[in-house]
Amino acid sequence: MPTSQDVATLRALTPPPHQLMFASLLQWALALGLLLQSVLPTKQAAPKRRFFRRNSSSSSKKKKEKKEKKKEEKKKPTKARSETFRLEPTARDSLTFTRTEEGGAMTAAVSLFHQVVERCQHFVATFSKTHRFVFHLASMRRMYWDLEAIGVKLDEVVELAELQHKVELEGKEQGWTWRLQLDEDREKEEAELSARAAKNALPFARNMLPHEPMEALTLLKFEIDFFKSDNSTRHVASMKKVFFSVVRSSNGRVAKIPEWYIPPYAVNYSREKLMKGSVGTAHRGVWVDRKPVDGTKPEQEGDCGGGQPKSLKVVVKRYVIHADAIELFRQEVEVWFAIKHINILELFGASHCSRPALLVLEDATNGPLVNFLTRQRQLQTRKRRVKCKHPEGEDTQWSYQSQRHALWSLFLEAAEGLKYLHEELRLVHSNLKSDNILVTGDGRVKLTDFGLGVLALQDQAIQESKFQ
Repeated sequence: MPTSQDVATLRALTPPPHQLMFASLLQWALALGLLLQSVLPTKQAAPKRRFFRRNSSSSSKKKKEKKEKKKEEKKKPTKARSETFRLEPTARDSLTFTRTEEGGAMTAAVSLFHQVVERCQHFVATFSKTHRFVFHLASMRRMYWDLEAIGVKLDEVVELAELQHKVELEGKEQGWTWRLQLDEDREKEEAELSARAAKNALPFARNMLPHEPMEALTLLKFEIDFFKSDNSTRHVASMKKVFFSVVRSSNGRVAKIPEWYIPPYAVNYSREKLMKGSVGTAHRGVWVDRKPVDGTKPEQEGDCGGGQPKSLKVVVKRYVIHADAIELFRQEVEVWFAIKHINILELFGASHCSRPALLVLEDATNGPLVNFLTRQRQLQTRKRRVKCKHPEGEDTQWSYQSQRHALWSLFLEAAEGLKYLHEELRLVHSNLKSDNILVTGDGRVKLTDFGLGVLALQDQAIQESKFQ
């Protein structure tokens, strides 16, 4: 049963003590999962195998009578039954749900609940570094937004399954919801962070790994510059205090947030690997572009440059970058980000100072050109076999001339991208191979992974160390 697996997954998630918001919403999701599990019908045991026996006329009449009775029972109106489910996640809280068993798209509700569980898993993986004070401070807004999105999904599950639910919390007024609880927990978390920052922020800045000061400074400045209005005045003051403490203790500075910078927590991607290399891995995910184009945070949430936030399917590449190569990686990202051509894979942004570093790229769903051509040839072979079996059918096989034209059209698109790099930008690809010529979902060829010389050098160093 899918819901029992999802419930077990939720129970295995143990939020750290400092994540009050996630702990409360996790209990909410767990209570709803247990309710769905109790509503779903149990699996029937498989019937035993018996010897075949011809049915007599009397037995067939009885079967017909039973079928007619079932039809009549279905026509009769049935009263909706109401049941109550109670879970006590903590000593002070008890969550109560009331369900109605009349109708409902339970399959869709279970599928949507599975998405909730996946989001909870992604939340744990994305904010795994919040046990460090500075990263917790810089991630509060994004954690709130992600948990709010999970809460909205829970409401959709309740609506799809036609569950009439209510929450009873000791010491809370009637009608207390997950959103009110989330706001209350956010206030508590921010109060604790503010109290710790007010005492002395310097120790938190000193107890960092060598690569962490730059990452922390970039995250804090990103929040202060672009999302100041989405954080409370007290929280912004705490971030500024810690920001200057990190600057003083590490002698680091962040002059300006790059236009292409994307924080690691802003991309929701699967941990399943599409590709694995010697210096990195590739994953599919979703990125919501919330940062305004003009560099200032709009007054209303969701008003990103005059439109709604764009949700894009992307490929996230994770690279292990040496500390002394971060600046070179940044320069090459700036070059790639500035290139806008129909035959160059678009780079939406990157996180250059995180560990691992991230590249957020356009998703070329058809993969490398060689694999795409192989699949097309296999498809034509299957069509040819169908044509041989059914010669009277329509002619679905391409002519030899048409196949050659389609093939060379794809190579021409790759050449157009290479020509643009050489003649317009005076750039050398430096890593041209079959795996770096990709095909998008609409069949367009695009070049990728050019100019990342720092990665090629690291790859060569790793390969040489293996053979020494």
